[in-house]
Amino acid sequence: MANQHTSEWSNEIIERMLNLAKIHKLPKVTEMINKEFGINKTYSSVRTKYMRVKGNWEPKEETNQLPPIDRTLKRNKDGTWDREDFIELNEAQEKDEEYMLMAHGFDPEKWDIVELNNSAWNQHNKQDGTVTLFSSKIKVKPKSKKNNEYDNLIETIESGKPFNIKINYKPLDKHYLLEIAPVDTHFGISSFEYYGPNIVRIINKIKLRHWEQIVIPVGNDLFHNDDFRGRTSSGREIQKVDMGKAWTDAEKFYYTIIDEAKEHANHIKIVYVRGNHDESMSWAFVKNLMTKYPNLEFDDSFEEHKGHSFHDVFLGFTHGEKNRKNTANIFNTKFRLEIAKAKVREIHQAHLHEEKAQDHYGIMVRGLPTQNLEDDWHDQNGYVGKNKRFQLFEYSEDTLESIHYV
Repeated sequence: MANQHTSEWSNEIIERMLNLAKIHKLPKVTEMINKEFGINKTYSSVRTKYMRVKGNWEPKEETNQLPPIDRTLKRNKDGTWDREDFIELNEAQEKDEEYMLMAHGFDPEKWDIVELNNSAWNQHNKQDGTVTLFSSKIKVKPKSKKNNEYDNLIETIESGKPFNIKINYKPLDKHYLLEIAPVDTHFGISSFEYYGPNIVRIINKIKLRHWEQIVIPVGNDLFHNDDFRGRTSSGREIQKVDMGKAWTDAEKFYYTIIDEAKEHANHIKIVYVRGNHDESMSWAFVKNLMTKYPNLEFDDSFEEHKGHSFHDVFLGFTHGEKNRKNTANIFNTKFRLEIAKAKVREIHQAHLHEEKAQDHYGIMVRGLPTQNLEDDWHDQNGYVGKNKRFQLFEYSEDTLESIHYV
């Protein structure tokens, strides 16, 4: 709605707040009135105003009020609801289904729009001049669990059972570590089927020998979204994907790799690496892997920088979107003893979707490439054309033996 309410509590805002507070908690009320009226009230100010006016609110006469609004609400036999109201909209809000639901008093997490019809008309007053209002008719239905991405994902997770995993341990004369590093997979944009050829090549490399250790960093923007509304970890709205399918695709991807790895390694370690797209969802995914593979080693901490030592080799993991130019110095500070003892010092980061290696006085910092498809944003802004591939790293006790492109 109009921005004239930005600094003051109008009767309209107060009445809306009180009505919403009957069915929602105040943090949700704060979010809804801010979006509906185009204001920026804090939760603290809403709570203070609510405590002052509840129970004794009598609207004071305001000048230049718009005409009284006729509202109709009807429940139909098929379970849908019809509502008609006069509301003030801009073009963006008119196309925003979540906003339209809240403007009519429906929770977007519980209701879906069936039909929506907005008709514009002009209202003139002395303060604002001519204001365009909309006669808005909406038909809604309760969300079906069958169509609810959140419920589908919960059902997928709960239906899973721990696997009966037995590591195929073998005594070894020579000791090798394989790091499997598919980064920036952005499931939801790219699918399990799309990554099929990469999985085949990864499996072939796993079968090269029996490894003392296989280390698998998981995260690094495993998913494109961090929730069911098309947002990243910071709340930035981006291309929305089907998170239920993305989760299932990620499970098939990593189950395939881990199930093969357990046949060819004495020890397997999964390292959670926070990404900027999906830090919560990918952490939950790693916790899910922990329930499926209880006898593997996991590092599921929220540390931004992770380290792993193998004989005379040090491996560092970070996503790389924060303070990237000082990555080597940060690791040298946090893992000073481990790095000092190592002959091979490798730090692997993702985020930029490109391959790059820099030697910082004996600490090799590598930016890893990805096989991921471009999303809408990268395509529209011309960030296209980078080499698409994943990398695997093979180490002996004191040497980086080879880098495999898969």
